[in-house]
Amino acid sequence: MSPKIQLIKDFLVKYLAPFWKFFVGGVVVAVGFTGNFVDLKRPDVTLEITSVTTASSEPIDLMRVSELTAVRDFITVGPGLPPLPFSGLSTSAMPVEEIDRQMQIAANLVKTNSENLDNSLKKLEGIISSPVGDKTSSLAEMEEETIFVPNIVALEEAPDHSISRKPLNDEQKIDARVARIRNQIAQRRKYIDLSLLKKTNAEKQWAEYKEKTLPNKARLVVTCALGNQGAGATAIKPQAILRANLGGGNYLDLPMKLSGYESSQDLGVLPAHSYKIVRLQSDEVQAMTSADRQRYSTFLGNVSPATIYISDVNNKMYASNSVPFSPGVYEQKIYDQLKQFAMQAKDR
Repeated sequence: MSPKIQLIKDFLVKYLAPFWKFFVGGVVVAVGFTGNFVDLKRPDVTLEITSVTTASSEPIDLMRVSELTAVRDFITVGPGLPPLPFSGLSTSAMPVEEIDRQMQIAANLVKTNSENLDNSLKKLEGIISSPVGDKTSSLAEMEEETIFVPNIVALEEAPDHSISRKPLNDEQKIDARVARIRNQIAQRRKYIDLSLLKKTNAEKQWAEYKEKTLPNKARLVVTCALGNQGAGATAIKPQAILRANLGGGNYLDLPMKLSGYESSQDLGVLPAHSYKIVRLQSDEVQAMTSADRQRYSTFLGNVSPATIYISDVNNKMYASNSVPFSPGVYEQKIYDQLKQFAMQAKDR
């Protein structure tokens, strides 16, 4: 190494090295000082609506709702029917969908029992009119069939011609057995007719309840994909607002809350680079103001654009994407997009 180069190197080491250390130290101090006032790890919250639906608020307790006594009796007792799934349970609170299902089950059982009874009557008439065959054994078999065994109340007894002062001949024995079977069929028919009457009353009562009462107990449920693309964690407050643009400068603002927030402490917590699915729900329709209730009912089926607004614990506000304010419309839009993508993928 030449003396000149060595001289330059020594100069740099002697004078510039301390200055460089001072400069680096100053930058570190400045960054640390600034960090006390500016959070360098900021959250970046995103919110996307994935579905808009309506749902009833709570399961219906049939034991407490006086307007549904006929429904309760039909699906839990049902005279002339086999025991139903909810018969004898200590609680009868069920979601609307489950009541619909149980109503259909009970109706099908009534129909099946009625058809079975008609078939049994045809079978009896066929045995009686048949000129050949062992009528005694056929009638004895019919008498033992389950459909003629009473399971609700005692059947009326038919006159027993087998008890007589004089022995009965074969024809008289057959007539006595036929009379007992006819009496059993007649008694079972009474139970089926009563079940059909209960079915009619229950269906009418349930239809009226769903038409007049349930709409006022409905809630709007919005499912959202909630994400945090930033490097800092945050937490979302449970309160939100859904604003629907009804046109002409009119808006419908519905207060919403995170569903399940009370039972899940970390439902609104968003760590850095995380995503979760949450549900926001409104109050029941009957809890809305009369003006909002009218707007809700009028525009629920329309395609007015709606947006969700939320805030985090730092009071920073966020807005979602805008979707049609109509249950099922947004979901159908997604399905159509997926179908189009599937067709394109197939053609590749």
